[in-house]
Amino acid sequence: MIEPVPVASPCVGLCCLDNSDICVGCFRSLDEIKAWSQVDDKTRLVFIGNAKQRNEARKNNVTEDRFDETIA
Repeated sequence: MIEPVPVASPCVGLCCLDNSDICVGCFRSLDEIKAWSQVDDKTRLVFIGNAKQRNEARKNNVTEDRFDETIA
């Protein structure tokens, strides 16, 4: 029987937490990072989805901030 390949960590090696305990490299929360090795693949996929949402929100905030600065 072929064993399924576990969901890979989204870590990109830029491990640094912001003021909200979100990694600036992979956008996982500190709690998600700590739990990663002990959760199942379904939960890992939820963590990855959360991280993608955080990354998109950050991109939108950066774009809005730059836009505001050009108007000021």
